Amino acid sequence: MSTKTMSADKKYYIHSIIGLIIMFGFGFLPAFSTVTPYGMKMLGILLGLIYLWSFVDMGWPSLVAGVAYVLTGGITMNEFLASGFGTSNVLISIFATGFAFAIANQGAFDYIAKWLLSNKIFSGRPWVLTIGLMLIVYILNCCYAGMAILFIVWALLPKIGDACGLEKQHPWYAAVVVGTVFCLIMAECTFPFRPMTLFTYSMASGYMPLGELPMVGFILYMIMLVVGISLIYVAILRFIVRIDLSKMKSVDVTKLVSNEDKMTKQHKFCLGLLAVFILAMILVGSSGLFPDGIFKTLLQKLTITGVSIVFFAFGCIIRVNGQPLIRLRTIAKDIPWDICLLLSVITTFCAAVASEETGISALFANITAPILAGHSPLVFMILVLVVSIIATNFLNNTVVLVVMFNIIAGYVPVLTGMNFTAFFVMIMVFAQIAFLLPASSVWGGFCHSQAEMCSTKNIYIAAIAAMVAGILALVFAIPVGNLIF
Repeated sequence: MSTKTMSADKKYYIHSIIGLIIMFGFGFLPAFSTVTPYGMKMLGILLGLIYLWSFVDMGWPSLVAGVAYVLTGGITMNEFLASGFGTSNVLISIFATGFAFAIANQGAFDYIAKWLLSNKIFSGRPWVLTIGLMLIVYILNCCYAGMAILFIVWALLPKIGDACGLEKQHPWYAAVVVGTVFCLIMAECTFPFRPMTLFTYSMASGYMPLGELPMVGFILYMIMLVVGISLIYVAILRFIVRIDLSKMKSVDVTKLVSNEDKMTKQHKFCLGLLAVFILAMILVGSSGLFPDGIFKTLLQKLTITGVSIVFFAFGCIIRVNGQPLIRLRTIAKDIPWDICLLLSVITTFCAAVASEETGISALFANITAPILAGHSPLVFMILVLVVSIIATNFLNNTVVLVVMFNIIAGYVPVLTGMNFTAFFVMIMVFAQIAFLLPASSVWGGFCHSQAEMCSTKNIYIAAIAAMVAGILALVFAIPVGNLIF
């Protein structure tokens, strides 16, 4: 074992021990301010989680936090297991994601990406190409293309640069890398049945009163928000940063994209099946829009969880190229187990942390009162969103969500007229725009992994442009969100 590996392991164990000491030891300290003795135990679990999420891992700390929560006496183990692992959101994350990625793994998205990129609309129009690359990533990952679509797009960038004589580490490379990562993440949030949305909604519902997410309205709002932020982002880079793309006007992108492969019958079948799956999820989630009758009753009985299970079971039955579409042992690697574990704990734990019995929400309200107290709901919303998008570029984005929701919980009684559902959606989006530092999120590290092609300086510039674009998008995001939700 190398010295470097031993050093990394040592840091891992040190951080793990510190996090566990905080989680299980903080509750023995004397209560202070508004926090009760029971609240000290819950606060210790929360702080331990934040520390471990930031420096160690997302998965196993959530399990340990569940055990620590049971040891406080606030819930029994059977109640925790039933209300955590038995929730529909956990089951949807497992079955829906497993089925969708089994489809994506069949390779049809490679063909579609190349087909879209071979469109002549991109040739000679560098800024249209830039926004096109971003939206192609967004559209295909809405269909569960995953990170593979990034590799297809990023592999094209040096070819374009070489074809038009773009110098090494030109700022355009960073613009596309950050922009496509943003769109990839936003695709994870566009459907209410995707794990990211389920996790954030479950967490937020423990801290603030949320209404039911309207399936169609939520999807349309997310599409509008992503397209709007993307256009503002590109406009900032073009007119304020002034990235010079004059050399790219002569490049013919269609000649650089190899699209010799043909779509097979299996590809068409899998894509058709995926389309039926997404449509079924939307129909069931929108059952309240249908008139009373057998069809509406059937949809309401089935639920989104039922649709996920039915399609997953069908995927195990159906065979593609002589093999089952879903093989349980292999599909397990595509299921987001860390988010499933987070969901199992967050569902019950966050509501307990925000209860009056702990006094934690009142503590956060007292601490932030000099900045947030006394404002109208609109100003309060803007302040929290701006702080969120800045903080998430320096801290783990899940940590930022936890902290922000705890802060908001202390102000819920005085924020009369606040549309908390719209507020939650915007916080979820803003907490994902985290590309400034490699440690800001997994995706921040992913962007900086391309520093050789982009240069770190240009990644910083593109990341700041994405943050500014998100803030400027509030001009239309807030009024439209209040209208839809």
